[in-house]
Amino acid sequence: MDSNNYLIGLSGKKLKIPKNWKNPSGKWHLGLKALYKQTISKSSEKLPEIDCIVWFNGEKWCVCIETYKKDLNNAKVLTNFCDENEYGILDFKGNEIVYCISVKNNGNLLEIFTRNFDSGSNVALITAAHFPNNPKQDGLAPGAQIISMKIWNPAINNSALLEHVHKALEKCIEMKVDIIIYSFSSFGGYL
Repeated sequence: MDSNNYLIGLSGKKLKIPKNWKNPSGKWHLGLKALYKQTISKSSEKLPEIDCIVWFNGEKWCVCIETYKKDLNNAKVLTNFCDENEYGILDFKGNEIVYCISVKNNGNLLEIFTRNFDSGSNVALITAAHFPNNPKQDGLAPGAQIISMKIWNPAINNSALLEHVHKALEKCIEMKVDIIIYSFSSFGGYL
């Protein structure tokens, strides 16, 4: 970081780091992430790549991926979802993507989790529906916390390897998830 609080992201963009971002070590982990918006036909639209900034504030890992914003003072800073249950919303010209993060390997691995609009997600949303003023509309588990994991990879034609399923199950175990709803459309080496 230079004397004016600027970092150069991996995209080449100058990122002015807000003075209130505490980083005692002065060490910043930088990355570049391609995001995809799923369309109705299970194809994906590639969105602009975003710079990712990860740092340790002396107590917890912090992440900012809203680096497309001109002023990072207005960008959301998150920590591990398992610790704080925080989420953010990326907004690319009206394309909103809800996300949460996980940081591992001393800041060297950033996992970004996004919501998917598929059958399994819809079933989970209906199940956890909660209407305080009209309990007759409640789902079976009103107000349940939902953790949605997408294993379809847009980089390999929206398919998923069995290893992706295993990785999702391991994450569920790590997060102590009580109930898992699967929604697959096919199986045969690839999902």
